Amino acid sequence: MERLDILNFKKHAINGEYVFVTEDKMKIRQWRSSPESIIQESALVNSTETLYHEFDSQSGQIKITGKRFYGFPVGEWKQFSKDGSLLKSWNEDRNYDFNVEQLVAKVKELGFNLKISSPGVWVSRTRNGLPFYYVTYPVSAKSPYVVYKVKIDGKTGKILSQEEIKTRN
Repeated sequence: MERLDILNFKKHAINGEYVFVTEDKMKIRQWRSSPESIIQESALVNSTETLYHEFDSQSGQIKITGKRFYGFPVGEWKQFSKDGSLLKSWNEDRNYDFNVEQLVAKVKELGFNLKISSPGVWVSRTRNGLPFYYVTYPVSAKSPYVVYKVKIDGKTGKILSQEEIKTRN
């Protein structure tokens, strides 16, 4: 079962946080979120996909694992007991028949790669009620303060609305 090297974290952490980049360009950020937990997020540099791990701050034992896309949880998440056995798992995409990979492909047709962090590009989705994605991206590089906001059905992938928004005058 996965463990965090607590001694290494304590050795390198400054104000409860340790950030480093591995040789294969993986950015790792570890921080103490509470007296009981240390969070670790890891992602390739400039990636919008993040692996999330929560560890027990005393033993280093894994507590929760999952994946985030633009900060929101996606896919299968798991919670573990103190001895490392699986307590429960759940699917954060359960209401979304049109999944994140399909969303990435659809938005690529509009000229944006949602897997690479780009200025002015953002994705969010509803957590309750009807499943919708909201994608925001610049109209052009010459007009960074004018963006499109697109609403996409999380069941079908159909574009429901697209509006142009000025973020500054």
